[in-house]
Amino acid sequence: MAKTPRRILAVLCLLAAVFFLLPLGIGILHFGMVWPAALLLLCAAWLTWPDFFRRLLRPKWLRALAGCVIAVCMTAILVTLGKMAMAAADRPADGQDCTVVVLGSTGKNFAAGMTGGIAYVLDENWDFYQRVNKETVSLEPVEHKYDVATLKELIREHVELTGSPRGKEILDDFSEFLPKFKKVLPYDYDHMLRVIASMEERGLDGEQAQIEAFYAVQKNK
Repeated sequence: MAKTPRRILAVLCLLAAVFFLLPLGIGILHFGMVWPAALLLLCAAWLTWPDFFRRLLRPKWLRALAGCVIAVCMTAILVTLGKMAMAAADRPADGQDCTVVVLGSTGKNFAAGMTGGIAYVLDENWDFYQRVNKETVSLEPVEHKYDVATLKELIREHVELTGSPRGKEILDDFSEFLPKFKKVLPYDYDHMLRVIASMEERGLDGEQAQIEAFYAVQKNK
């Protein structure tokens, strides 16, 4: 391969490696971001110093094996990037509340600017309260049967779509992991949900309860 295309590919590999390592900036580190970055850096080095790697992998069969392994791994990286792009494109519309489940580490100041929706966060080390923005959200244990069912269903869907070993581990021992989850709710959103529930207990249907709850909250501001 000519020098110029090699250098362009090497630069692209470096940029992709940096992309995978971006979560380090907020204190997140896990295997799923390290191995793609390491492989991409190796590819960049191979493209930059091809003669060195030819001498290092002198037997042709060894070079062929290394090439096959890299090709398989690069395919996995491209598939991962494709899934990330599809997930980003399938985001909720502006103003639409959503529910998320976090099974890994979080960065500092979690939920800053969160005005709606619900987050279920796995807090295995019992230190999540140190990284959450307590001025905007409340933390609650996941105890209500609706929350428990929602959390379990979202993890199940995640496992079905991605084959996540972590998700499967949690599902297989769900009763053990459940107490380690925290429900994160914005204060205003939490208040609105409680008012809606109160309206529904009075016999109003879902949409009417939301309308009446909105006016009730606005009136009390």
